[in-house]
Amino acid sequence: MDEAVTIELAELVITETPIQGWTVAADAGESVALDLEITHDLALAGMARDIVRALQEGRKNAGLRISDRINVTWSSDNADIAETIKTHGVEIADEVLALALSQVIGPVTGFPVLGSESEIEANFGIEKV
Repeated sequence: MDEAVTIELAELVITETPIQGWTVAADAGESVALDLEITHDLALAGMARDIVRALQEGRKNAGLRISDRINVTWSSDNADIAETIKTHGVEIADEVLALALSQVIGPVTGFPVLGSESEIEANFGIEKV
């Protein structure tokens, strides 16, 4: 019963079934699988990008030049905001040309960037140095 059996490629049906939480895309014989889970670290990195975007928009609205250095003050009761700034503060400051990124209790100083209507639960203020 040790007979060799030959199976032709045309006789095979190959399917891809993604693991739960993953997605798969295939094209021209190539496949890519992506893990769609948003980890805590990934969520913080995304929040840091949102903060950078908001601060850049605030710089523009304040009439600052692209090369102007700023100081940023921020205020928030949201623990994730505080953790994001603690973890990604250097990158945030570098991106927006901030010499300081300082937490304040109470109102922020300078040109207001975010308010309570923002998706980011924090208030930021920017001042040209």
